[in-house]
Amino acid sequence: MQIKRIATEVKEKVVIAEETKMKISTAREEYRPVAVRGSIIYFLMSETALVNPMYYISLQQFLGLFHESMIKSNKLAARQKRIQNINDYLTYQTWFYTIRGLYEEDRLMFTLLMALRIDLRRGRIRYDEFQLQKNEHTVKDWFDKQSSLPETFENLNEFHRFLFIRCISPDRTISEARNYIQHSFGIKYLEIPVLNLELLRDESDVKTPLLKGQDILARRFLQQTIQSGRWLLLQNAHLGLDYLKEFHQTLMTMDNCDPTCRVWLTTKTHSEFPIEILHSSIKFTNEPPQGVCAGLKHIYGLMTQDKLEYIESVYWRPLLYTTSFLHKFNQTDWEASVQYIQNHLDDLNPKLNLSWKAIRYMIAEIQYGGRITDDRDRCLKITYAKKWFDDGLFSMDFKFYDEYMIPKDKRVEDYLDAIDRFPLIDSPQTFGLHVNADITYSANRAKFILAKILQMQPKEATGNLSGDETRDTIVHHLANEMLIKLLLSFIPHESLRQILDSIFDGRVPINWTKYSWESSTLDFWFSELLDRYIQYNNWLNYGRPKYFWITGFFNPNGCLTAMRQEVTRMHYGWSLDTVAIDNMVLRSYKDDIREAPTEGVYVYGLYLEGASWDRKNTRLHESQNKVIYVPMPIIYIYAINPSVVADPKLGIMIMTTHKKLRLDQISFRSKRQDVAPYIYLCPVYKKSMRTDLHFITMLKLESNDIPEHWILRSVALLCDIK
Repeated sequence: MQIKRIATEVKEKVVIAEETKMKISTAREEYRPVAVRGSIIYFLMSETALVNPMYYISLQQFLGLFHESMIKSNKLAARQKRIQNINDYLTYQTWFYTIRGLYEEDRLMFTLLMALRIDLRRGRIRYDEFQLQKNEHTVKDWFDKQSSLPETFENLNEFHRFLFIRCISPDRTISEARNYIQHSFGIKYLEIPVLNLELLRDESDVKTPLLKGQDILARRFLQQTIQSGRWLLLQNAHLGLDYLKEFHQTLMTMDNCDPTCRVWLTTKTHSEFPIEILHSSIKFTNEPPQGVCAGLKHIYGLMTQDKLEYIESVYWRPLLYTTSFLHKFNQTDWEASVQYIQNHLDDLNPKLNLSWKAIRYMIAEIQYGGRITDDRDRCLKITYAKKWFDDGLFSMDFKFYDEYMIPKDKRVEDYLDAIDRFPLIDSPQTFGLHVNADITYSANRAKFILAKILQMQPKEATGNLSGDETRDTIVHHLANEMLIKLLLSFIPHESLRQILDSIFDGRVPINWTKYSWESSTLDFWFSELLDRYIQYNNWLNYGRPKYFWITGFFNPNGCLTAMRQEVTRMHYGWSLDTVAIDNMVLRSYKDDIREAPTEGVYVYGLYLEGASWDRKNTRLHESQNKVIYVPMPIIYIYAINPSVVADPKLGIMIMTTHKKLRLDQISFRSKRQDVAPYIYLCPVYKKSMRTDLHFITMLKLESNDIPEHWILRSVALLCDIK
């Protein structure tokens, strides 16, 4: 009987266990959407490290956020509503936690990618909607200028509009991405998180360093901090990577420490920064404010009334405000500039005027200019100072631009109120740029963000986004298409994974760029490869070309130096050290040129950015709206010896040093009374990224406006605009 009773009890318990198991399984399945959402977000947070190694996050950190979402989300709701509350809370908290640790340039990228992946899981978007080539023929049916938009355009949802704008108007991609994010998540995901140090303190603990960006001293101070409960700041941690591992081990193994102590680290991005510290840290970035309004609010928010009333002079407050308007870099530069103005006003003789030349020199060339390594950027800074620091600064109608005037108030609060009325987003005209500059900036910003998103995408060999073809198949097709166009044989290389990923993404493999040139996409790189081959092949087989495609040289500077050497040898007594480059912009294009010049070279393929070109009068002209790049005619570049030729006017130079040049073959101007009143020295760059690395030379462009006008317009010649 006892055995039978025990068997019955066991059987009942088994039934109860099965029922409990079913209930738990049912409840678990009901909460599966929470697990799915958490999985999507965690892997996205982890993949940000592909963009920047400082973005590493640990599973433990994420589980802490997940647990917090389960506890703090609203529980007073039905089951489905409760699940939605958890997902909403988890999504925002993980977004906020991640965003504050990202650099400004990566925040929109992360938010957009989060919206895309969550909407993909929701079923709001499909993989195949990313594949434009699938509908290539359909697109071509209406894409030409004569056709109107498809009738279904008005019925597109937010994501479809985003894709459409991305294809036809890259400069509007960012604004459309913001609309898509707002539609998917809400407006709060577009707001910039405010740095809250009190919140960071509450989130951290003794063993969680706060990571913002001398071993013996560090060890001593760390021990004192642990014992006394004080706060410790270790600056420039990236310079002491060897000590950081010991530092982390000390934090993890310490006992009997004061719970109020905190450790802060500042560091720059470093690929070898210890991952264990990144995994156990609360990361945040604190970048300088962007824009005129934010910059002025930051400066005047820290300013005291005593500083504003430092001296009773009509010059003081306008000079202080203009210096703040011009300010860049760190607080020390601003303080040094303001201190110089204070000293200058203290020593100023009441009977004399301000020494504008000295003020401009000290502020633009010494205080700020010392931080600027690029000569063209330094010239721009000097031009701003020249434009704003003069007697017109004290006139009643002075303004930097339409809404940007100097407040006439005497209280700091009034200044802040006036600054609050400034636009949050500065127009290009504020800085002397043409309105087209905003198009270029927005298009480049969109290209940057989408390239980062592409970099983070998984590249499994099992299939692509649409699920129709594998990655290997796609790369095989692309490689075959390129190989068909090449005549050269090739040798297979063992290490092809990185090349495979790059071709799949449409990027130029790093191994190729080591021996070639930069390019934005693989298609552009390959078409340029063929064009370069044609130029070199024709030169080798048919002799020196009549004109040169300057973009097709690996080293355009070397080409111009070779031209100088060639001209120097043609003139007895000339020395390469005294020979300089000069130029003339012709009216002709390359098809109009019948033979090469006797001296110098004709070059083509340059594009003008920031202005347009008046071909008839061969002068700079204001840009046309929405026309970003203007192809230039043939530019004749030659060498002169200023020590030999007294008059550097282009026409006279041609007649005195190039007597054999057949002027009837090209459209030179023969009358010198139409010489432009001004010459703008225009920088020439290999790429649209204007750095010293890409700088080639300066060319003369004639103009009816003063050179400072075009400096503020940031006018430049570019070899490559792709």
